[in-house]
This record gives sequence, C-alpha cells and structure tokens, in this order.
Amino acid sequence: VSMTVTVKTYLVTAISGTGGSVSPQQQEVEEGAKADVILTPDEHYRIARVEGCNGTLNGDTYTTDEVVADCEISATFEPIMFTVTGAGNEGGSITPSSQKVQEGSVAILTVTADDHFQISSAEGCEGTLDGDIYTTSEVSGDCEVVATFEPILFSVTGTANEGGSITPASQEVQEGSVATEM
Repeated sequence: VSMTVTVKTYLVTAISGTGGSVSPQQQEVEEGAKADVILTPDEHYRIARVEGCNGTLNGDTYTTDEVVADCEISATFEPIMFTVTGAGNEGGSITPSSQKVQEGSVAILTVTADDHFQISSAEGCEGTLDGDIYTTSEVSGDCEVVATFEPILFSVTGTANEGGSITPASQEVQEGSVATEM
C-alpha cells in the first residue's frame, strides 16, 4: 500500500511603490510555513509601511504569518526629509524661514537686507552665499542658516574756513540718516 501525500503550496506576492524594492516578488510557500521578503529602500528613502499576509517587520525583513492561502505583501517607501531653517538679525531676513528638504538635496534661501543695511555674512549647513542667494551643501540632517546684517555707513567730514570750526570734524552716518553739526 502506498500513500501519496500532497503538500499544498500558496503564492506569496510582494509589490512596492516608488523609492524601494522587494525581493522576492513572488514565492511559493508550503501551507503552514512562513515567508520572508527583504525590503530595500533606494538611497535617501526609508520604509514607510508594509502590510499583508499578517506579517511583521524586523529591520528590513518582513516575515509573514503561517501561510494558509495566496496572499499579497505591499510595501511603501518615503523620502528621508530634514528641516532647514533660516534666521537673520536686525537689518534683514532669510526666506523661506523653514523648509523640508530631501536627504541628499540642497536648499536654496534668499538673504534680503532691509533698506540702509547690507549683508555682513551668512553661514550654516555647509553652504555658500552668492549675492543674495545662499545654497546649502547636500543636506544630511536638520540644520540652520544664520545671516547677519550691518548698517551701510558713510563718513561725513566737515571743513571750516579760517575763523570757525565744525564739530565733529568727521563722523560716520548710516545711509538714509542725517549728519548733524555741533
């Protein structure tokens, strides 16, 4: 007497969205066994969510529950984002004051001096200032760009003819202001 035992198998299918991949995409699993699927985010992405086949995620491996029917695993990935903030002192501003930037990308900020002020410096996020445009290096974490501004100053010198004097003989005056004599 010979008996033939038939083992049922089921198809476990894995799909992913933009930003990563799953492997294997299809596998046959014996009834009652578990299946593993490896999730691989693309550079600058991370696993956002994975579901299906009553499984659990441990690191980058998704393990199904015991398979008792064909089932599907769905994985989604999201960009890794960081916040770049801009701050200025009296005399100007940076826009935008805050922005989300994907890891590996650069942020571009505009540094604007108020009337009668000029940009003194801008630094942070390993960036560079070109005119009034500040460009960060590739962002790898939250960071801040700080700009400082200074008044635009002019020297006003007074000269008097013989028999008189001007006090002070010289003074610095902010652009847009009036020099006064004593």
